[in-house]
Amino acid sequence: MTRLIVLLICTLSVCAGLSAYGQEIGFIEDFALAEDRTEVLKQLVPGTEEYYYFHALHYQTSGQLEKVDELLIPWIKRFGETQQVNVIRNRQALLRYNKSPDATYRFLQDRLQLNFNHQREIPSTERNLPTRLDPKLIATDVLLESALRRYGDTSGFGITGLENIDVAKLDSGRRRHLLSRLTYPDFPELVLVITQDLREKDSGGFGSLQIHSALTIDQLEGCLESIPGLIDDSNFVNIYLGKLIPNDDVDWRADRDAYREYLMRLYKFTSRLNPAFNSLKACIIYRRLELDQRSGNYDRELFLEYLKLPREIGYVNPQLVKDATSTSHVVDLSANYQDQIQLIPIFSDESLIADYLHQFLQDADGFDEFRPYIRDEFLRKQFATVKILNGLGNSETWASMLTPEDYQALLSRVDLDFVPTNREFFSDDDVVEIDLFSKNIEKLIVRIFEINAFNFYRKHGQEIDTDINLDGLVPNSEQTFAYNDDPALRKRRSFTFDELKRPGVYVLDFIGGGKSSRALIRRGRLSMIAQSTVAGQQLRVYDQNRKRVNSASVWITGQK
Repeated sequence: MTRLIVLLICTLSVCAGLSAYGQEIGFIEDFALAEDRTEVLKQLVPGTEEYYYFHALHYQTSGQLEKVDELLIPWIKRFGETQQVNVIRNRQALLRYNKSPDATYRFLQDRLQLNFNHQREIPSTERNLPTRLDPKLIATDVLLESALRRYGDTSGFGITGLENIDVAKLDSGRRRHLLSRLTYPDFPELVLVITQDLREKDSGGFGSLQIHSALTIDQLEGCLESIPGLIDDSNFVNIYLGKLIPNDDVDWRADRDAYREYLMRLYKFTSRLNPAFNSLKACIIYRRLELDQRSGNYDRELFLEYLKLPREIGYVNPQLVKDATSTSHVVDLSANYQDQIQLIPIFSDESLIADYLHQFLQDADGFDEFRPYIRDEFLRKQFATVKILNGLGNSETWASMLTPEDYQALLSRVDLDFVPTNREFFSDDDVVEIDLFSKNIEKLIVRIFEINAFNFYRKHGQEIDTDINLDGLVPNSEQTFAYNDDPALRKRRSFTFDELKRPGVYVLDFIGGGKSSRALIRRGRLSMIAQSTVAGQQLRVYDQNRKRVNSASVWITGQK
């Protein structure tokens, strides 16, 4: 019965193997029912796996097992150890059971991976087996020592187990492997481990490991205290600068106080850097000067600090560049540090320099203070210009400091510029007030346009700015102002717009003397927070007071 079951299983395996060939059922029936199977086998193409398989099956059913062994050699050589080869081998072993049962047992034991190493349990036999683990074998120190001994690195420890390592016992290779596995800067004695690794001759330097970028400012300062030379490493500086950027909860581009605090953090750190970072220093100091200009607070000491930085610009005293000990110390105004500090390049600073000089020279008797940093001809021009524009002293004296061409150009120059101290943001209750500098303008036209923001957004899909095309639009209101000023004087004028009270987007267009200056005023503003949920995207709309607007609607690709 046992043999019958085994043969039945083998037969089923054969049938299962047949289905893999995709043979027609007619051939299988012909082969199984034929009185002379040699005639049926002539239908098969020699050299195919079907040819080998059915010939081997024929030899087995006819008792010619030796011919099967001979057939297996070219079969395996041509097609390898296929499923059908294994079926035939299984049948060979079972068919030879009567003559060599031991060989069949060994074959089955190997094929089925059977183990017969069980021992009979005798209940009455006394057992002397341990009932608890030896503490000496599982002690923490023993396991830690074993994990370090078995591996050439720290692979014997899980991430949470790394904290149990005595870093003092680590060699340089294990120490670096440990650092390469860290993601968060909460590892004990992390600064010590990093500085030890940086001192190794084969160290990749600061920034070569991911954990370097994850360090906190305090940890970076700890590294700097241990290795002061890191302050000259650009990778260290870039990582440190990234830590100074305000988090996403702070809108520092719109919040002037937050922006100032950020610039002060940058300035405090970069003031420690060597002259090779002068371009970076100049970018930060320039933005501070620019912010002070908008606030109306002109810092003389900071301005002088900026002027001392060597720059190859026409108005700069060339001696500054000559005194620079290296070309890398000369400021590049186009240097881009947006990836490090998210501040745009300076590109050109002459207009800001001129404005600061006008502030400091307006009531000054001379300009010797700035001579070490600025060319005399530029200083004389700015000194005379500010005196003439403000109607100070004897105009003929100041005119003599200018070339006839410069003086004539100054007299005929038309100014219509917004004062830098104008407010950038107005709350709901604020009255809109705009200040301008005007010069050589006899007639000034002020037009107010209320923009249909909804239609603009739907058509253009972008924010409204002062470049908006106003041709064909009728202003909501228009005012004309006449002035009879000396063409050489530059006057500051204030304009109040009480009518801009209700929510909307307005463009104030100031036109005079062939010039136009525009201001964009927003009254009220909506913002949106998007969140992914199981039901899809959830959008919450808020007004300028951060109150939720439940009646809001959203337009996406022209659909409401």
